[in-house]
Amino acid sequence: MIKKNNRIVILFYSMVCVFVAIIFSLILNKTVFAEDIDNEIWKYIVNDDGISITGYVGTENDIVIPDIIDEKNVVSIGDYAFFECTELTSITIPEGITSIGESAFQGCSSLITITIPESVSTIGGSAFKNCISLESIKLPDELLSLESRAFYNCKSLKSIEIPEGIKTIYARTFSFCTSMEYMKFPSTLSQINDDDMYVTFDGLQNLLYIELAEGFNGELPTITQNKRIYYFIKCSAKTAEENNLVCTSDNNIFTEKIGEDISLIFDIDKMEMKISGAGEIDPDVRYNSEILKILDLKFRYYNAVFEVTDLTIIPDDMFGGCYGLTSVELPEGLIHIGNNAFWCCVSLNSITIPQSVKTIGFGAFQQCCFSSITIPEGIKTIEAGLFAFNRSLKSIKIPEGVNIIEEDAFEDCESLTSVTLPESLRLISKDTFSNCFSLTNIVIPDGVIIIEDYAFENCISLTSINIPKGETTIRYAIFSGCTGLKKIIIPDNILSIDDRAFEGCTNLTCIAIPDGLKSIGFHAFIDCKSLKCIKIPQGVSSIGEGAFSGCSALTSISIPALVTELKNQAFMDCFNLESIIIPPSVTIIDAGAFDNCDKVKIYGALGSFAEYFASENDIPFVVYLFETDNTTENTENKEENNDINDNIPNEPQINPDSSQKTQTDSDLPQFEDGVGTVSEDGMFITDKDGTKYSISERLIKGQLRKNMFIVDKESEGKYKITRITKKNGRITGGKVSYQKPYNTNCKAVNIKATIKIAGVTFKITSISNNAFKGCSNISKVTIGKNITQIGKKACFGCSNLKVVTIKSNSIKKIGGKAFEGINKKAKIKVPKKKLKEYKKMIKKAGAPNNAKITR
Repeated sequence: MIKKNNRIVILFYSMVCVFVAIIFSLILNKTVFAEDIDNEIWKYIVNDDGISITGYVGTENDIVIPDIIDEKNVVSIGDYAFFECTELTSITIPEGITSIGESAFQGCSSLITITIPESVSTIGGSAFKNCISLESIKLPDELLSLESRAFYNCKSLKSIEIPEGIKTIYARTFSFCTSMEYMKFPSTLSQINDDDMYVTFDGLQNLLYIELAEGFNGELPTITQNKRIYYFIKCSAKTAEENNLVCTSDNNIFTEKIGEDISLIFDIDKMEMKISGAGEIDPDVRYNSEILKILDLKFRYYNAVFEVTDLTIIPDDMFGGCYGLTSVELPEGLIHIGNNAFWCCVSLNSITIPQSVKTIGFGAFQQCCFSSITIPEGIKTIEAGLFAFNRSLKSIKIPEGVNIIEEDAFEDCESLTSVTLPESLRLISKDTFSNCFSLTNIVIPDGVIIIEDYAFENCISLTSINIPKGETTIRYAIFSGCTGLKKIIIPDNILSIDDRAFEGCTNLTCIAIPDGLKSIGFHAFIDCKSLKCIKIPQGVSSIGEGAFSGCSALTSISIPALVTELKNQAFMDCFNLESIIIPPSVTIIDAGAFDNCDKVKIYGALGSFAEYFASENDIPFVVYLFETDNTTENTENKEENNDINDNIPNEPQINPDSSQKTQTDSDLPQFEDGVGTVSEDGMFITDKDGTKYSISERLIKGQLRKNMFIVDKESEGKYKITRITKKNGRITGGKVSYQKPYNTNCKAVNIKATIKIAGVTFKITSISNNAFKGCSNISKVTIGKNITQIGKKACFGCSNLKVVTIKSNSIKKIGGKAFEGINKKAKIKVPKKKLKEYKKMIKKAGAPNNAKITR
């Protein structure tokens, strides 16, 4: 027992001794762990090696960092020490400091000069990032590590020499140093960290020259990996064998074989490239030539001269990306210019193509900058993207014999004002002239039989254009965004106007549509804000969603008798639309068809769906007399004049006796659904006078469509078909939404599980928004077992509603304020197993606090 106690005492005293030793050691070393030490100018940390500067609180803009503070050596500048000290203009770092921390000077936007001593061996990541005024910097010879983004976005830095000893340049070290013209790489450099995410030299658009120190052993492909690094390499940087080049003694002329008997010579002093010899060029010259690899990246303002015989082909991509190439003299006898041969020669302002050339590959002159060019007469096809993005090209004449212009051929030629097309032309492909903002004049020959999608999209200066007689369709977005287009004549052969055809043609005032037209597509005339007159021919059977949305100048329009549906947003935001004639054939009108058309009146037949829709949406309705065959309007309303200025639809003529017109059985199929009641025995009862018509069940089934409104007198409700199911082409069922009571003065409503329409059973699965709005007398509502959703404000303000019975076990959503404003002492019965879940939903939907929710 005594021995055990002795061990405990010894252990206790040992622990005390260790603790005292630690405290004593800390006192002697004066180490600060948690907080910086502040004086009037500097924040710093004291550690075993010395002092690390962590911040600056002084007021001077030109500062010298001290080498000693409190008799301790300053050995480092810590992370973020001068972060966003935006007033600093000059900094001198003393000898003895060995490292500059991460983001140490980041955001010092006024810093112009900084002196770094030879003792610094490490510069941290983003150390000088966003020092946008820094004009020059000398890196110390002893520097061993230069981390990523160290000089990122130093926009004023013009040159830099990386010292010997640096082995790696890390990601984005010099990205967006936009004024950088000269760089020198050390012989020790072996790696440039340059992948797709971290582009080390991205944005160095003014870099002209990178010098490689003598003895440099880095691989050329490593250095040239990034397409944005622009440089030229002195011959002395690597030996002739390593470069696969032959150099003259003065190191200013490069010579390279690019074919069996052809050489490429580049003279730095003359800034001239010469192709000399005889025969054909290596077809892979673009990928094998070291000179072209260098010139590909960027070297400014040089020209190319061909002094060859028997040359027939310029290979694919040969001069692609030679940004500095300004002019080219091509030899006579040339037959083919390859794909992308002069692609992205952004300085190429002069080129003459010999008449001997028969074919020019796709993209051959894409992104060049010449203002004019003569296409040889032997050319048959203008290939895809041939002159695309040439922003200097002003005019062009395409010679006779050309029958196809491929897609994108002149896309984004924003200075192109005029184009002459040949009579031989048959096809204008996709995007051919899209974004040719200056194009004012073009005549399309009658021989053209196809103009494809987007062909003239955003040609904002085009004021008029003709459609050739051989074309049958105005295709997708073909004139979309042509804001200058004021008028257009569409020939009789056009059968359809496709989606977005005239979208955003804000100055288009009138358009003459031929009688043979069959369809108008989605958004076909959307945002044609100046369109005042358009007559839709009687042969049109389909008008797409949003077709005339935003046509704010349109005042009147007549819908043809073959149209059966007005789709969503068809006339939305037609603020000045005052009248629309809707024939009895229209049996579906989407709820949003006339959004924001506050002035509109609907003219239609008595008892038609148009009347029902007007009533449901509080739109004024005027009875309009149609011809008995329901295919044309009253003859006194029909105009035959085809002059574009006479095509404004006539104001609807109202027959005062039209309300007395007797509807016959033959009239009914065009308007019976949605304006009356279909009983189970196949009888149709009109809502107006209760007249019954004997209609076959098959015919009525055939008229049923999604979004159709149905009135059922048996359940005293109005419904909307939300889904139709078919089997073997026959309607077998579907779903409906309960819209509102047939009689708004009713006292009780029983929403059943199903309803029969034309002998077909439909499930009642939802209750619409505002379903019982204005039903001030209603006191009892029963909700059927198939209901899955109750809409917003469904029972809002029904102050006499005292009993609500919910039979459904499947309700997933109850809209906001659905039960707000019902009787304060209302009793709401729900299924036993749903009590907890439904109680929470009902309370959230605004049920009174005193309402009882029971099972």
